[in-house]
Amino acid sequence: MMKNKFKETGKAILYFFAAKIRFKFILFSVKGLFYLKPSSNITRLLINLFDPNSIRRKVRSKIKNTQVTLQTSEGARFNLELNDHVDWVTFINNTFDNLYKNLLDYLISKSGKNWNFIDVGANFGSVAIPIAKTSSVIAFEPQLKLFNRLITHAEINGCRSIKIENFALSSEKVVQNCGGMLTLYKPGGNSGATSFKSDWNPSLSAAEHLKVKVTTLDRYSQAFKHLSHATLFLVKIDVEGGELDVIQGATKFMAEYRPIIILEFRKDLLKEKSVELLNYLSKIPNYYISEIIYQKCSKEIILKKFSQHFSSFELALIPKDKMLYFTSS
Repeated sequence: MMKNKFKETGKAILYFFAAKIRFKFILFSVKGLFYLKPSSNITRLLINLFDPNSIRRKVRSKIKNTQVTLQTSEGARFNLELNDHVDWVTFINNTFDNLYKNLLDYLISKSGKNWNFIDVGANFGSVAIPIAKTSSVIAFEPQLKLFNRLITHAEINGCRSIKIENFALSSEKVVQNCGGMLTLYKPGGNSGATSFKSDWNPSLSAAEHLKVKVTTLDRYSQAFKHLSHATLFLVKIDVEGGELDVIQGATKFMAEYRPIIILEFRKDLLKEKSVELLNYLSKIPNYYISEIIYQKCSKEIILKKFSQHFSSFELALIPKDKMLYFTSS
């Protein structure tokens, strides 16, 4: 027992120093090691040690912010703040999540038509900005600091076809109950874990309470009346436990435009709520629930039938009429 106590104390000291000693040359050295030896144990240890998401779980300490400018593998330029997990992952990997960019390129090539991208939970734009360089984007980000960073990133990347909205999206019931102003809980070190659920992805750091404007996608999409119902949409939903509410607030939009929707699915955090979510999704008319797999070599998108062994963080909702774009396994 004493040995384990000393071990945990030693770990806490290491994470404390990782929170404070965040000089650029140290962080760039960790990044360089990742490219030289990405799978080595020491590399994984150091990446985890300096990851703000790991630090916040180990010690109650403010994480020193280190700012760097980075051009990602998709060609987007970002001003990163390395006291946050989303920025740290983007910094280390030169991207955060290129699934959506690859998927949109794939859909454009398969259909021969333009697609619009809706990013629900856009953060600082790690996903939306690379897409907005070539496609039309609507990005929703309720956190004011991230909203302002998103605007800056759109400007420095010359994105003229992006509309940025400072709203959370949810259901009509939630909007009515909170009077249009929703409370979000933001843990230190990971803006991407901000949720309307106070116990979502808990950490040792006390969550900051944020009051944000909230609406529904059905309400917002009333402004789309000038668009043809044949307009094509790809929608990303990353809202940390609020996925069901967003879908419930988008039923009219889905019925009219039949968008392809990709939503984050955290069964480990949703727990019993995951059953409620899946039951609701399975009853949406003419939509299929699938796992989506991107083959980097062939650049092919494969849909895998959803099962209890679902291994990805993303669930794909595919309208029946758009299944023809995909290969199934």
